[in-house]
Amino acid sequence: VAGLTARRLGVIRSIDKGANWSAPVFITELQSIGARDPQTSTPIRDGALIPAIATAPNGALWAVWQDARFSNGARDAVALSRSTDGGATWSAPAAINTASNVAAFAPAIAVRADGLVGVLHYDLRADTADASTLLTSVWLLTSRDGVAWAETPVLGPFDMAQAPNARGLFLGDYFGLAAAGNTFLPLVTSAAANTDNRTDIVSLRIEPAAAATLRARLPPSRKPSALERARWREAEHAVTLRLMEQRVPSWSARVLARPPRDN
Repeated sequence: VAGLTARRLGVIRSIDKGANWSAPVFITELQSIGARDPQTSTPIRDGALIPAIATAPNGALWAVWQDARFSNGARDAVALSRSTDGGATWSAPAAINTASNVAAFAPAIAVRADGLVGVLHYDLRADTADASTLLTSVWLLTSRDGVAWAETPVLGPFDMAQAPNARGLFLGDYFGLAAAGNTFLPLVTSAAANTDNRTDIVSLRIEPAAAATLRARLPPSRKPSALERARWREAEHAVTLRLMEQRVPSWSARVLARPPRDN
């Protein structure tokens, strides 16, 4: 398909704790194009070539990655494939993000102790025609069978246009998903308007409810007001200060006492 960059996605397997490895097992072509600001075409540095994989308690393997095949190369979606035979064979790729008309990117995956699969990702469904902002949200998808998915809002919307630009709008490598027992633990990064603190890192605990309950509670997408964005940034900043103070006593006082940097 024109516009797609095709690469092969595969796994290698070991049955002796890494002493020996199999030949690569081909899963599919990796047809990601990377996310961009739909108004300005500014690229988002999203790790589009980096898949993620997780193992379920029953031995099933789950892989996720960005892929534009579902929109004929127009935008990346979150693609998923599953193996129930130790990685020897894999299911056909399926798009699982619910907002299919916007780019979805940076997927991470984990499986709870009870077998519930969680996929964390960012998307642009809250964005508007305002070229000065790029409203971005973070979502957690959950499923037991890989077919029916529930969606939980995790973070945002925040303005990705405020992120540092390092060959693209860049939140850094500090996001992912883990599971502890029957709790998902997302670690996510958002952009902040403070030029001395361009990004914030937030860690959460999430125990998703039933799918019907989640969908009923989701608010309609809209652009937040300036006051709402300011309050959200203040709340994020307060959480960051509190968490760092718990880890390093007096950290807040030292950081806030630093003289402003020259522009």
